[in-house]
Amino acid sequence: MRRGRLLARLRDLSVGRKLLAGFGVAASLLVAVLAVDRASVVGLSASARWITDEAVPKAQAADDVRSAAGRLRATQNAYLLGAGDARPDFEAAAKDFETALGLLQRRSSSPTEVALASKITSGYQTYLSIDQLIWEALQAGNTDKAVQLALGAESLGYESLITDAEMFSSLAQREQAAAATNFRSQAARSRRAGMAIGGITLSLVLAMSVFIARAIRDPLARLEEAAQRAASGDLAGRVDVGSADETGRLAEVFNTMLDNLRRREALLAAEARRQDFDAELHRALEMADDEESVLRAVERAVIALDPGVPAELLLADSSKAHLTAAAAVGPDGVGPGCPVESPWGCIAVRNGRTMTFSSSDKIDACPKLRDRPGGPCSAVCVPVSFMGRAIGVLHATGPDKQPPAAATAEGLGTVGSQAGTRLGMIRSFERTQVQASTDGLTGLLNRRSFETRVRAMHRGGVPFALVMADLDHFKRLNDTFGHDAGDKALRVFAQTVRDCTRPDDVASRYGGEEFLIAFSGADAAAGAEAAERLRRALATNVATGGTPVFTASFGVADSGHSPALDAIVRAADAALYEAKHQGRDRIVVSGATPEGEVMPRLAVVPGGLGFDAHHDDPLE
Repeated sequence: MRRGRLLARLRDLSVGRKLLAGFGVAASLLVAVLAVDRASVVGLSASARWITDEAVPKAQAADDVRSAAGRLRATQNAYLLGAGDARPDFEAAAKDFETALGLLQRRSSSPTEVALASKITSGYQTYLSIDQLIWEALQAGNTDKAVQLALGAESLGYESLITDAEMFSSLAQREQAAAATNFRSQAARSRRAGMAIGGITLSLVLAMSVFIARAIRDPLARLEEAAQRAASGDLAGRVDVGSADETGRLAEVFNTMLDNLRRREALLAAEARRQDFDAELHRALEMADDEESVLRAVERAVIALDPGVPAELLLADSSKAHLTAAAAVGPDGVGPGCPVESPWGCIAVRNGRTMTFSSSDKIDACPKLRDRPGGPCSAVCVPVSFMGRAIGVLHATGPDKQPPAAATAEGLGTVGSQAGTRLGMIRSFERTQVQASTDGLTGLLNRRSFETRVRAMHRGGVPFALVMADLDHFKRLNDTFGHDAGDKALRVFAQTVRDCTRPDDVASRYGGEEFLIAFSGADAAAGAEAAERLRRALATNVATGGTPVFTASFGVADSGHSPALDAIVRAADAALYEAKHQGRDRIVVSGATPEGEVMPRLAVVPGGLGFDAHHDDPLE
């Protein structure tokens, strides 16, 4: 009973207090585990330090003494065998031995080790005394005595010294091994204790976690069930947790949220559809790189909005005075057939906003909706503009008193806005391209565009005849009749060039009153014939063009002159100069000398028109 009441009180705690109690138990257990681990770590650290600081250095010191004793004996044998100069090596070995022996004495800790170190020290002193006798015998020349001492007392002393050093080394190694064994045993005990304590701690923490999780999970499970129903689309359900803690308050908030979601669901769905449509339309228009592609995208977009709505896109022509149907959808692909003829005639274009008419019979309905073959109707009209300038209207109709739905009307507004932007950008880009590549006065290619086109033709191996033309006495014509007459003369000549060239030919205003025409697939002779046709057509056009009488001179070369366009242009220019020099209103074909120098070769056409009766500067 008491246990049941305790659990009930724990379940009635707030979520924060439940978690706090669980964290308190876990923290207490963690402190206990850390304390045990710390004790184990301290013990292991002490053992490890004793091994590294005592046992290992002690064993190393014993090995060093044994090694130093070997070097001592070896250097003694060296000077004993007659190498007197080896005595300094013996003395150096003695110093090394004394250094190693001093370290061994400092590392000795047990009584046995101290006794062995003392014995080694005494044996070393005896060894040195006998060595002194051996050295004195050698100095006196008594080699036999020195040998007897070395083989007798000295040898016994060395064996005793080595035996004691090896015994000390053995003791040190056993001590080191015992310390390592003790360390491993201690580590194993610590590991087992840690695992046991960890297991107990984990079990307690798990038990506490399960209790707290169930105390929180049960009310949340009911809330989760209601949330799953809401996530699946059932927003009508409610949740009742039956408690006053945080989960109960959360359930109240959840029920309020369901009420709000039901109100917003329809709005969000409509907005999502609109955004998806806007994004799809934007991507479709981005991929449309010409006006025809934009129109097809508009048709698909209108069908996606409402497959049954008749609609059409009317666009203004270049004069901005007429509207024509550019795209249409509806039964059999036929649009509503709006009779509006000009942008100004459309009320939506004039107002600059979308207009909806519920019935063509209403007094304020657009007059263009009345008297249609299908009878009364409703309509939505969306102005199509670019940068504030109207370029057309998107017109859709529906049954009388049943205009297209609000979502359809909104979508049509999006189609009109995005289509207008894309059409305006494409048209602006096309105008920019034309302006960048053509001469503003004559409409022919400018010099840079001409050279680019003709160089590409030349690199592609296409032969061509290059005709350079220059209006005769153009400065005098400007001075006499004015610059307007001069500009008109340039336009008349440019139109004559367009009339006398083929689609594959390239014509340009090269500069001032100078023109260059490349006749594709022609040599110099064919170019001269084409220039003659141009000269005669110019005379006819001047006679009927309302301009003062003027003529032109022509120089002809072809692509066979040189692989470089500049050289071909210079050849045609030289021939033109010769045509001017010979009296103007004529054609001169360029030729080449055997040495490769370009020289004019005349094909003179008698002139004498207009100002050519005067013999002025041939360059004019």
